[in-house]
Amino acid sequence: MENNNKFMNSENLNKPNDELNKVIEEYSTSININEPIKNTSFQIKISSSEPVKKKPYTIFHKIASELKDHIDELLSKNIIKRFDSSYAFPWFVKRKPDGRLRLLIDYRKLNYITIDDAYPFPSTKELVRDLSGAKIFSQLDMEKGYYQIKIDSNDTYMTSFVLPNGLYEFTRMPFGLKNTPRIFQRVMQQILNGLDFVKVYLDYILIHSENINNHIQHCKIVLERLKNHNVKINFDKINLSNMKLNTSGLLFLIKE
Repeated sequence: MENNNKFMNSENLNKPNDELNKVIEEYSTSININEPIKNTSFQIKISSSEPVKKKPYTIFHKIASELKDHIDELLSKNIIKRFDSSYAFPWFVKRKPDGRLRLLIDYRKLNYITIDDAYPFPSTKELVRDLSGAKIFSQLDMEKGYYQIKIDSNDTYMTSFVLPNGLYEFTRMPFGLKNTPRIFQRVMQQILNGLDFVKVYLDYILIHSENINNHIQHCKIVLERLKNHNVKINFDKINLSNMKLNTSGLLFLIKE
């Protein structure tokens, strides 16, 4: 987007904010934060039934306490659970930009026997073409998007990973598994199907409109659709250069 775009000032946004804040409040109070997206699940389709396992990596004691806290959090949110499985994969961690740990699992051996999912991603050209004519944009960011999708209960055993105190498995879709980006893209496009003023790319939702009145209605429709499917949005995690946030957590930009 060009640098000569000007932003709607807070004075002009007061009325839209009032309307949107009502919708956001209703959306927020209706969401079950510990439950996955409704009526969808992720299946792991493999070409071999032979169990796959790999030895655990060395544990760094300096992160042991942090790791325990992180595991406890994942357990409390029903993202993982204890389970004995013939599958077992090693874990490692990375620091997020905010300094917190992110648990990652080395699923390379499982990915090798996982059947490809061919669901397409939208191309940049398609996105640019479809946005022509729009003047106002809002971007929504999903709250821990992958963890919002439940793994089919028949397939969770394949995600098993080994920690010093035993085996765990994911009940939600983790990072590192083959096909997860395509599965996520499919789920979100199905949820927002038929809304020609919305573009989805993984865990980003872009709402685009020709004028402010239409845009308010478009945002309401999207939030209502997300609420009905229990899709969780992080209104504090919108961070794009040359764009500003308003008080509702939605991002508004007016093109010249």
